Order: sequence, then C-alpha cells, then structure tokens
Amino acid sequence: CPTNATFCSGFESPSLPTGAVYLYNGAPGLPFTADFEIDTTQHHSGNSSLRVKELTESGVSNSAYRMLAVPGTSGAFWVRFWVQSSIDMGDSVATPTGHNAFAGGAGSTAVNDSTFLQFAEDVGIAFNYSDSDRWPTGYGRPSGGGTIPYILPKMTWECVEISFDSTTLEQQLFINGTQLIDATGYPTSTGSPFAVFKFGLETFAGPDRKMWYDDVAVAPTRIGGCS
Repeated sequence: CPTNATFCSGFESPSLPTGAVYLYNGAPGLPFTADFEIDTTQHHSGNSSLRVKELTESGVSNSAYRMLAVPGTSGAFWVRFWVQSSIDMGDSVATPTGHNAFAGGAGSTAVNDSTFLQFAEDVGIAFNYSDSDRWPTGYGRPSGGGTIPYILPKMTWECVEISFDSTTLEQQLFINGTQLIDATGYPTSTGSPFAVFKFGLETFAGPDRKMWYDDVAVAPTRIGGCS
C-alpha cells in the first residue's frame, strides 16, 4: 500500500474493508456478503481475494448493480487493481451490443451515479461515460467499420491501472503496464468532481459471471506494482 493511499486492501479479512461502502439496488440492510465473498481459492497475492457472486447463487441481492465504493481524492486520482473473470472480459460474441461495467470513477457513492465513468466492456474493453465510449487504438468500432473487441481472457489475473481526472478531462488506462487508452477532452464535462472509486459488477446486457478483485489501491499519484 502506498503511504498516500486513500484506500488499499488485499482482502485478507472476512469483514468489509475499512472505508468501503456496499452498493446495490434494493432495500437497505443487506450485509456486503450477500453479493461478495472473501475467496481463499483464488488470489493474486496473499491468501484470498474479493469475489463478486453470480445472481444464480443463493441469498444474493438480485441486483444487476453490485459495487463497493471507496474514497479517492477529489478531482483526480489513480487506481491499481488485479482482476479476473469467469468468462472473457470484453467478449462481444455472445452479446454483440453488450455493455457491462466492472469499475469506475464517480462523483458520489450514490447507486447508479450519473457521473460514473466506467471501466467497462462495450464492443471490447472500453471507457464508457453516458454511452460515449473510448477504446484502445484500433479496437472497438474502428473508423473503417466493423467491430474489433479488445478482450481479456477468462480466469487470468490482469493488472489494471486507471487515472481518473475530472479536472483536466484526461482519462488513462494501463493494463499489465501498457497504456491502452489516453482519452483527452473526455468526457466534455462532469456533473461533479470524481472523488469515489467503485468496483464490482454492473450488468446491463449480461451475461452474468463471477468476478475477482485483489490488491486494490487508490491514491493521488500513480501506484504501480503491475510488473
């Protein structure tokens, strides 16, 4: 954990990490373990990771929106996390127009915050803000037509770094140390400064899946640690 981190967890404890808020659509009062579990069978490091449950499992909230919200620094911050999915991330074969969100920067902890800039799948891995997308160069919907999804293979730990910046309106994505997106002037404006990082799963089109997160850190400056 960097010394200037506003949040950092390797999910080694069964309790909700300090600073995290559990978000879902439904009546309040469910424990975070309704939609999440500390999983000792999968981990990038340490002994466990955080797993997002599938909707077919018993006792879940039945919400398509299952996220934890943690604090960032107002206006701009970096995140670094390791993630894997039980199905390919970004796969547009099963759902050609599918759009699902894994994480993002937001202005508040509100469920379905309209200022949510998503790390998502929408014709492959993308940034999505109010249905406006940015893709890795040469992927997504190229100007020449057609679709080329950028896909992260299932059951493989990937190191994701994102710079969320609502001040300069430049959003950056690195995966396994390689920069894939540098979106300037995007979005054209935000309703409020980015101050919160959310991660988990929001399914708009499906399919549902299991998701695992490990070694999640949020800080004002780039964190590193992907090598």
